Amino acid sequence: MSYVAMRIHRLLSGGLILLGLQLVSALSVRADEVSFNRDIRPIFVQHCLACHGGVKQAAELSFVYPASVLPPDGWVIEPGDPDASELMSRIVADDPDVRMPPPEHGPRLDEREIDLLRNWIAQGASWQSHWAFQRPSASSLPAVSDP
Repeated sequence: MSYVAMRIHRLLSGGLILLGLQLVSALSVRADEVSFNRDIRPIFVQHCLACHGGVKQAAELSFVYPASVLPPDGWVIEPGDPDASELMSRIVADDPDVRMPPPEHGPRLDEREIDLLRNWIAQGASWQSHWAFQRPSASSLPAVSDP
């Protein structure tokens, strides 16, 4: 096996192990528990950050950091109350002048994404820092019948 092929094999093996660990971690989370990093951040990245984050920030509203969307400084999300959250009223609006994202910026959020956002807000809209900035934690060892 060539050096390059061996390096590729090692990288792929490591990636598959990480993928497996992520799947096990995802399965261990309650099905109804919404995780910001796993469920909500990807929605913001796909539908919101092109205009509300990074370089092209519109209306002084950014979905990169919680300060501009969550109280006490933010006004877009009311933790625990999806019906009082401006975010929910904008993503389900039929009026194209009010709806987010605007039609010219992409498709509407699908029902699954809307339900995730609604449940996340109802559960308190807990914001997590990006996974790269979180301290790794050790998983508990599984119980085995013959150690």
